[in-house]
Amino acid sequence: MLLAWGPIVLGAFLLAPPARGEMLVVPYSNEGRHTVVRMIGNPSVSIISRGPIAGSLVVSGDRRAIRQIISGAEAFLFAVPSQGCSGITTA
Repeated sequence: MLLAWGPIVLGAFLLAPPARGEMLVVPYSNEGRHTVVRMIGNPSVSIISRGPIAGSLVVSGDRRAIRQIISGAEAFLFAVPSQGCSGITTA
C-alpha cells in the first residue's frame, strides 16, 4: 500500500510550483480562462509565454500572489517543466 503512494508523492513534489520564479497556470474551464486573461497587466505577475496547453500561460512571480489571483478560479498552478539539455548545442 505504501509503495502505491510513492509515484503520487514524487509527482506532487516535481509539479509543486516554486515559492518564486516561473510557473505554469493551466485553466480547466471558461472561468479559469478569464482568470488567466486577468493576469495580463497585473504588476505582481510577469507573463513569460504561452503555455504548452491551450489557454495556459508561463508566468513569473511570487507563488502567493499568483495563487491569490487564481483563488476561486478553475485553474491549476504547476512548476514549469525543465527543458533539460535542449538549449545546449555542440560545435
